[in-house]
Amino acid sequence: METKRMQEILEKSHYQTFDFLEGDRKDSNSGEKYRLSKLDAFDLNNLSCLDVGCNAGYFLFRMLQKNPRRLVGIDIGEKFIDVANTLNREVFGSNIITFICRDFFRYYFGEKFDMVICFSSFHYFGDNQEVFFELCYGLMNKQGILLLEVEEYPFNDVSTVNRDVRPADKKKYHYPNNLKLREYILGKFNIIDRYISIKQGGSLYDRYFYVLQKV
Repeated sequence: METKRMQEILEKSHYQTFDFLEGDRKDSNSGEKYRLSKLDAFDLNNLSCLDVGCNAGYFLFRMLQKNPRRLVGIDIGEKFIDVANTLNREVFGSNIITFICRDFFRYYFGEKFDMVICFSSFHYFGDNQEVFFELCYGLMNKQGILLLEVEEYPFNDVSTVNRDVRPADKKKYHYPNNLKLREYILGKFNIIDRYISIKQGGSLYDRYFYVLQKV
């Protein structure tokens, strides 16, 4: 594809950096986040994956190389879903990817997944953070893996959700500590691993990837 057309497609994607398509640097260092997420270590051969808050589809497109059976991305951002669909139509031509412009908390998928990923979004879910785990539990196959990135409040004297104002946009979001997260997942998921994510510009606290397995 001509470089000019690629630039036109990616122009709307101000967040994810499509480094493997030689896209310009955007708000997120997507390649480094992919590396730190350890997605390459997960076996997706003939399995399905849902990306909640998929933005323009960077991580699902990267996962095509893992020979999955089905990939689905959902996001409320219409412009991002437009970019994802255009990329798939004009660049990747994959018939196993579907992008949905809807609210995850209100959408009926009508299918189950072997893996769910959710990056850069959890702190935006507000009072629906606990509901997120309930919905994922119902959407996932037995022993499915939820790979979740959490901007985590670092103090654990009591179970809490911190709501300090973020200087980047002067807004309040929801930052659970580890104790609160364990409350949310009790009876639904076990923590298999936890490791650091990329330092995000504008973030209040460090972000961690949680590898959670459905019980």
